[in-house]
Amino acid sequence: MNLKLATATLLTASALAATAATASPPDILLDLEQLWPHQDGDYWEYQQSYQLAAWMETGPDTSTTTVGLHFNGTISAVGKPDLQNLVEEVPVAAAPAPGPQGTSGSLLRTLWTVRPDLRPALAAGTSLNAGPAAAQQDWWESILLHGGAFELTTDEIATWRTSLAMGKSWLFLASSLTQVGDSFQLQLIPDLAPDVYLTGTLAGFESVTVPAGTYTCLRMDYLVDYGHAVCTSSTGPDSLGSFRAETAGSVFYAPGIGPVRSEEELTYHEVVGSCGVVPDEVAVHVVLELTSSTVPAKPTTWGRIKSRYLPGGAP
Repeated sequence: MNLKLATATLLTASALAATAATASPPDILLDLEQLWPHQDGDYWEYQQSYQLAAWMETGPDTSTTTVGLHFNGTISAVGKPDLQNLVEEVPVAAAPAPGPQGTSGSLLRTLWTVRPDLRPALAAGTSLNAGPAAAQQDWWESILLHGGAFELTTDEIATWRTSLAMGKSWLFLASSLTQVGDSFQLQLIPDLAPDVYLTGTLAGFESVTVPAGTYTCLRMDYLVDYGHAVCTSSTGPDSLGSFRAETAGSVFYAPGIGPVRSEEELTYHEVVGSCGVVPDEVAVHVVLELTSSTVPAKPTTWGRIKSRYLPGGAP
């Protein structure tokens, strides 16, 4: 990427306001260190809520709980011995830890539901167990905001598969995003399926209010395409139909504090036959909102930023 540093906009509070107010913004230079502080011991606590559609197994259901993310020491991956250990705290007894290869437990659990054809491989390579009990989805947590073997470089913020050489398990942010609308793509679980992809898009800048306060944020939109799945009869190999599932949503990153909000929806599309799913209706809706953090940053507002940084504002 050829960054024109002389005209690049550093992602600070002033740049957020200026970029939002400009019809044709200059190139953006993402300050990844600011967007996700990552000192050992840093902690974020979120209120998580989810809604499960009535037609989903165990639905309808709603739940609110507290989840956490914190950095705790280091963890190794193949060829990467000093990754940070971003621990995900989910106070749900049924929630599995990440699989032995370091893939997010929430992603694996959703894959179990939306890709029945992958269940044998998932059962063989993860902590999930085969059988009807494992197929029952009786809890939900965020896919877009999760823990893992964390690495922040000048180029990106990613998590890594711990036992797959040079295998990213997720990509949160990339410095190659220099304009609103820029995007990246990452193939997920290439060893299990060729058609499961993550796409991340720089969506813009917004003011977000969560229980911890009001923050001016960079918004990243994410889409997880789980590929085409075939559903079969429980009594035999006969095909009942097929479908494509997607998780779509956004994470809001506040400079100096990190991710403060996440929202996502799971939907089914291109449904053929009788797979027991409803097309183009939200199956699961999950929201995380920051309630507290050990990262010392002062909440701000659009009005305060504009009055200080926009032309004609206070010096």
